[in-house]
Order: sequence, then C-alpha cells, then structure tokens
Amino acid sequence: MDWASVFKIITAALVSAGGAGAIIVGCVKFLSNHIAERMLQKHKAELDKEIEKYKHDLEMETEKYRRKTERLTFVTKKQFDTEFSAYQEIFKCLHDFASWTASLYPVYEKLPLNKEEEKEILRNRYQAYCGALIKYAEVLEINAPFIPQEIYNMFLELCEQANKIAYDFPDIRIIDDPILERIIVKLQMRIT
Repeated sequence: MDWASVFKIITAALVSAGGAGAIIVGCVKFLSNHIAERMLQKHKAELDKEIEKYKHDLEMETEKYRRKTERLTFVTKKQFDTEFSAYQEIFKCLHDFASWTASLYPVYEKLPLNKEEEKEILRNRYQAYCGALIKYAEVLEINAPFIPQEIYNMFLELCEQANKIAYDFPDIRIIDDPILERIIVKLQMRIT
C-alpha cells in the first residue's frame, strides 16, 4: 500500500465520521500544539541552563584573569614607585654634588689674590664637595638594588671620575683628608 491509498482511507474515515471527525481533528491539533509547546519550553529551559552555566564559567575565568592582572599591576606599580623614589634620591644628591663640584672651578668668580685666602676658600669648598660626593656614593649604594645595572654603572662611573678631581687639589686633599694624613704619618714612621 502506498501513501496515497493511506491518505484516501484516512480522509474517507474522517468524512464518514462527520462532525466527530472535525472534533477529533481539533483535539489532535490542540494536543499536538500543546505537546510541541511543552517540548519547546523544555528545550528552552535546557538551553537557558547551559547558557547560565557558560556565563558562570566565563565570569569565573574573567575574575581569575582580573585578579591576576591586579596582582601584576600592583607589583609593577610598586616596582615603578620604588625605582622612581630611588632616582629621586640619587638625583637630589647628584645635584648637590654637581653644585659643589662646579664651585671648585669658578668661572665667573674671582678668587682673592692672597694665596692663603684662596686656599681657605677652596679648602671649604673641597670639604663640602667631599661631603656631597660621599652622600651621593652612599645613596647610590643604598639604592643600587632598585635600579638597572647599566644605569647603576653610569652613576658609578661618575663617582670614579669625581675621585680624579682630588688630583687637581693635592695640597688641600693631603692636608684636609684625615685618612691620607694617617697614611702619610705611617709612611713617615716606617721610613724613619
């Protein structure tokens, strides 16, 4: 039997049933719509549940990365603040040190013609220069762990160059430097 024959038999049964057939068709249509609606709601509820689970998992993953980013940002900010503070201290001492270095070589200032007065002025400036150099070197060493090695080396090179300035003032350095004075006394005692 083919589908056309089946359809003819069903149509004939419905026509013979008459009004009852219309009632049966209406009931079947109502029940099929009701069953379809319930299946659709069930499927929609399952999809909503899956979407909520996916949203929850996504929020948890987002929160994990947000916390990780905050930690990294905090570390980076803390590192920046520490390095910035180190540079501030170093450059403050460097400014004082550079000012006293410049005062050792006056360009627009005339020193007294009297050699003793000139020597006294230079001695005072040299002592201030030494104090500023020592302070700069101390601050540099204290902050060394917080600055990159190549920058530290450049600051250190400045200290080494500054030590050479002492050779421009041998009479002041030998007289006023207590360490050199002790070394000279010890050398003299060994010689004699």
